[in-house]
Amino acid sequence: MMGGALGIAGLTLSLAALFCAVWIVVPAPHRVLALLAVGASELSAWLLVAGGAGAGLGAAAAVRAGGGGTAWVLRVGWLSVLCGLGAAGLALVPPLQARPVATTHGAPLSPLRAMTGALTPSDSDAAVTAMSTVTYAAVDGQALHMDVYRPSHRSDASSGPGARPAVVVVHGGAWDGGKRSEQARWNRWLVARGYVVFDVDYRLVPQPNWAAATGDILCAVGTIKAQAAHWSVDPARVALLGRSAGGHLALLAAYTAAEAGAADSTIDPNDAGDQGVRPSCSVPDAAVRAVVSFYGPTDLIWGYEHPANQRVIDGRRTLEQFLGGTPHTARGIYERASPTTHVRPETPPTLLLHGGRDQFARSQHSERLASRLQVAGVPHETVLVPYAQHGFDYVFDGWGGQIVQATVARFLEAHVKG
Repeated sequence: MMGGALGIAGLTLSLAALFCAVWIVVPAPHRVLALLAVGASELSAWLLVAGGAGAGLGAAAAVRAGGGGTAWVLRVGWLSVLCGLGAAGLALVPPLQARPVATTHGAPLSPLRAMTGALTPSDSDAAVTAMSTVTYAAVDGQALHMDVYRPSHRSDASSGPGARPAVVVVHGGAWDGGKRSEQARWNRWLVARGYVVFDVDYRLVPQPNWAAATGDILCAVGTIKAQAAHWSVDPARVALLGRSAGGHLALLAAYTAAEAGAADSTIDPNDAGDQGVRPSCSVPDAAVRAVVSFYGPTDLIWGYEHPANQRVIDGRRTLEQFLGGTPHTARGIYERASPTTHVRPETPPTLLLHGGRDQFARSQHSERLASRLQVAGVPHETVLVPYAQHGFDYVFDGWGGQIVQATVARFLEAHVKG
């Protein structure tokens, strides 16, 4: 009887671990399973434990059955062992693939943190003295807001008590969804390192909204710089950081602002495409010092022709709504809306972060942009985390989160804070 109970418990645990772990390597047939893949990949240390425990219980049941128990207990026991070991093997993929990336980019990687980080309070919370929501603009009757995270003087003594560098955060959501401060813990983490963080809204409807959304980001940056004294921000040390669709908008805003400010700029304000990269409010300067993109689309024509997992997101339909047509009917807009189009020698330093198993925006987006940045001589860094899914950084203490935190901190220190 005891052997049967052990076998059933082991099989249940092993099957549950295996079901979660399989999506680490198998493309998801549904959006919900794609989200499960993010958690399974970043919390794989727990799946390793669960799989090992299931295998152990199954082995104990099989040993008991071998001593005179029933045949079904023996079969259940060994099935538990096989499933548990399979889950454990799959759970090893993320840390094994993360380790060389972490070594290359000088990032510490802690299995203990990967397991317990979500259970321990963040010490960066204490650095936030105020989080306020303000309206930064009203465009076409719609108020645009931003959440402002401000540090205490004790959070980073190296920054001193004066004007601080700022990071403007742009949320994702396929250009028609999402909301500001979706990753508040990341904002607090930045605050703890001496930055003032502005997590901003942009217009999601009506679509096509590529021009409006980009203009809103430029408006937000320009407004923050114009009000720098109020926020104790150094207007010469402002960076953009975006995720997914927000990564695309951050890149496009940063690149077109630099393009517009260049002495040899070829932007024609009378051209309909160029009008789409103008701020949506009156600001004198929307240039930034650097830009960080988490898994943002960069080449929209290529992205339309090479969609990611169509069972997870209809990438072509998303682009058609965002841009108002297909590459055949609106090719000029696709080109104008692609950050790859706007790479120039004066393009700001760029950090590109992407998961190798991204099922929403292929990692080639970052690789293609990196190639153009290399040719143009723009300072840049690309971090490709082979096992990681789209949105891997939502698990703050996961394998990928640990890698990119070290990289983002070093990049901003070098190009913005210093």
